[in-house]
Amino acid sequence: CMLASCIGKLNHELGRYEEAEIYSKAAVSLSEMVNNDEYLAKSTLRLADIYREKGMLEQAYQLYDSALNLTKEKFGNHPLLGDALNSFASLLKEQGKLQESEKLYLEAITIRSKLLGQESRFLAESYNDIALLYAELKRFDDAEKYFQMAIEIDEKSLGSNHPEVATDLNNYGKLLIDIGKLQEAEAFITRGMKIRERALGKKHVALGRSLDSMATLYVHKNEVGRAKELGRKAAEIYKQTLGESHPWYLKAVSDWME
Repeated sequence: CMLASCIGKLNHELGRYEEAEIYSKAAVSLSEMVNNDEYLAKSTLRLADIYREKGMLEQAYQLYDSALNLTKEKFGNHPLLGDALNSFASLLKEQGKLQESEKLYLEAITIRSKLLGQESRFLAESYNDIALLYAELKRFDDAEKYFQMAIEIDEKSLGSNHPEVATDLNNYGKLLIDIGKLQEAEAFITRGMKIRERALGKKHVALGRSLDSMATLYVHKNEVGRAKELGRKAAEIYKQTLGESHPWYLKAVSDWME
């Protein structure tokens, strides 16, 4: 089950969702067969993450709920519980259940802070995710504070050219667009895009997110032609990596191709 889990994790990180799903399903089945609760929880969370990112939210919900219950029952106050809470919170945010999402993020932050310390990259993940939630709630000061904390931790723990740092930079850049700081936004989004292109390649879904962010920035700068050019590149990446039924592709088509 460990090998299947590792191959599923690698394919997920590379944006190969179909292969990631196959190996993660195998890891779940093998973990159940050998009664390995830790790998079962990890593999179930990985598969749920894949379904969430593919836009299969109901299937993801069932798996997150299962993983969270298993983790509470078998492990109690354990880093895996922080993982389950944080991932479930992200799904609830996507479903528009923002108050429930905030509650789980704050629980995850408490657990990760206590068990992993103030410089953990997993704590930075929670900070980044709750910052996205606060941006959606228009709580911009809270969002900015958590984004800055996430960037500081990730740069220190992972290095300044890591893809996770690029995610932080891109998300912070989008917040800066929302609050009208366009010059700062462009600097953060550009830096994140360069990291992603170097580390992940030109066809990775994460690069599509950077292109999408830059396109939004150009709309705010009244450079609509350039915005559509970048947005269409993002749409093509989503089509190739996620398929034509995924919400990101459909939104990109609506925003940039119609």
